[in-house]
Amino acid sequence: MSNFITLVNLSTNVVQYPDSVAILSGSVQYVGNITGNTITTTGFTSPTTAITVNCDLIVTGGLTVLGDNTQISTQTILAEDNNIILNYGGTHETAYQGGISVLHGVTTGTSSDFLTDTVGNWISNVGIGVLLNTGDTLSSLIDIKGTYGYSQLRLRTSYTPSGSTDTNGQIGDVAWDNNFFYWKTSGGWLRASGSTF
Repeated sequence: MSNFITLVNLSTNVVQYPDSVAILSGSVQYVGNITGNTITTTGFTSPTTAITVNCDLIVTGGLTVLGDNTQISTQTILAEDNNIILNYGGTHETAYQGGISVLHGVTTGTSSDFLTDTVGNWISNVGIGVLLNTGDTLSSLIDIKGTYGYSQLRLRTSYTPSGSTDTNGQIGDVAWDNNFFYWKTSGGWLRASGSTF
């Protein structure tokens, strides 16, 4: 018997090789190297099918996995196309705090998180380094290492506060126009002028 098996367009079929039993329904195709008991089922109850595959699995077409948690035990996940879509089929409410977490990224028991807030903004509990090299240590929560010193951070939209008591902005905000650089303090807006050189 060959070490390869293909299951196509099965409808409540039982396929055995050589001591393993796979119970499948619908359109399923499996192509892979089989050694010993490589495809097994546990507690099959229609329409749920439990299958364990201990070899390479090639799926041509869409793959849908239904369940609260899906675990992939691998070092690297490779995707040929460009997009990873989270909250697919969900709602605005279920998108809250969706994102990416690296378990134990900060310390043992504390993950590094990149999550969404209630209005879709990305929030993180760790710093972000831009264009840093491996081994560089962040010296600020946002640490930018541009190729050129003149193009590292840009505020595209100018703003001129009406005065120090202008209520727009929060403490720590900055703004600029053609004459001044502004920053918001607990006492209101302050400004500093520039000069040509």
